[in-house]
Order: sequence, then structure tokens, then C-alpha cells
Amino acid sequence: MWIKFRITLTRADTAGCWECWRAACKQPMALVHDYQNEYEVLQLVEGQHEFWLDCAITRGGPGSSIFPPPGVPHTFWVVGDGPGGTSRS
Repeated sequence: MWIKFRITLTRADTAGCWECWRAACKQPMALVHDYQNEYEVLQLVEGQHEFWLDCAITRGGPGSSIFPPPGVPHTFWVVGDGPGGTSRS
């Protein structure tokens, strides 16, 4: 497994309002997690992923997005042989 992150905007850049990063990964991406006080938008930019959001699994390709609201458990992972890439803001 490998993960490469590139931060495109930090919280300092946005007065603490939000951050944005891009990640490229090979296989599982994140543990199940949630954010109590933050909204998150994940946009798939490369490869095929499955998203687990509040006990439901959906599959997406480039251009797909997921919007986990605060307090809702979620994760995602790469499916297939190729690498995957996501952008978070």
C-alpha cells in the first residue's frame, strides 16, 4: 500500500475555514472515521473507488463525489488493479 498527499490549501490559507488536498493511493485509503464539526467533500479524480457512508456502499469513477456531513462515519478504498486519486475539500 502507498499513499501520496499533496496539500493544495491549508487551514492557515483559509483562516481556519477549510483545507484542500489531493491523494493518490494503491489500496485501502482510510479507516472508518467522521468529523464532528466539519463538512467534507471527496471527489474522485482517478481510478475506481468504493465509498462506505453510514453503512451503505457505492462505487464511483472519475468525477464522482461523496459528501459526508458532520458526525456520519465514512471511508473509501480503491477497487481494481490501478491506482486511485481523490481530492478533498
